[in-house]
Amino acid sequence: MRRIPDVRPLGTRFRSRSERKVSASQDHSQQSLEDESRASVQNVQLAPVKTIILKDAIFAWLSVNLLVLVYFSISLALLVLLVYLSFFAASMEDGSAPAFLSCRSWGFGTSCGLWGVDCRPFESDWTAFRCPTRCTLDQSSSLAVYGSSPYRADSRICRAAVHAGVVGPNGGCAFYRFAAANAFYSSTANGVTTTEFLSWFPKTIEFKEAFSTHCSDLSWWILSVGFITVTGFGLLPRVRPVIMFYSLVAWVFF
Repeated sequence: MRRIPDVRPLGTRFRSRSERKVSASQDHSQQSLEDESRASVQNVQLAPVKTIILKDAIFAWLSVNLLVLVYFSISLALLVLLVYLSFFAASMEDGSAPAFLSCRSWGFGTSCGLWGVDCRPFESDWTAFRCPTRCTLDQSSSLAVYGSSPYRADSRICRAAVHAGVVGPNGGCAFYRFAAANAFYSSTANGVTTTEFLSWFPKTIEFKEAFSTHCSDLSWWILSVGFITVTGFGLLPRVRPVIMFYSLVAWVFF
């Protein structure tokens, strides 16, 4: 059979094809909108279910680990409080913060040059300072103290302060200033024995007691609380080894 040719005008044929394309595009868009609407409805329906599952998971975790969580929170808060009181809360009677010295701090070192000209001035005003604990345990010659109030400036400040009685063996706060003297005599006081030096020295240290708060070193308390915390984790049920490990790391850090 012979095919009958399309005798419609060319514009009509193109318009028919365009209309078919537009109709197909509209059908595809309508299908996409229906799919999106169906998916959103499903998500809305599943949202309460997901919320319930999440709440059940949280409650299940808390029912198992609540005791560990409370114990860890209390222990961590206590350690943070002790660290703050031991290292950051010290203040003098005028509200100023003392300078934190180590057991090896001194006011006149080997870099002061000939006759101490690089460490001038040789006299100063009173300065607040704080010493840590256990400064009397090390009896090495490098921590020598020269004189007995006043002390030579190359003496270790904290050990000299313990000898003078203005700082206790567990640390504390006081005032010191620099001056000059012609002789330094030996003596023993508060577990510290000083060295005699019967000659002139360009710079000396004098000490004065001070009223202060939170100047005691709480290192032993921090050590004790950390030990009890780590031991307690070992006694609690359902404690994972990773919690024990990080608790031990935090304890050693503090």
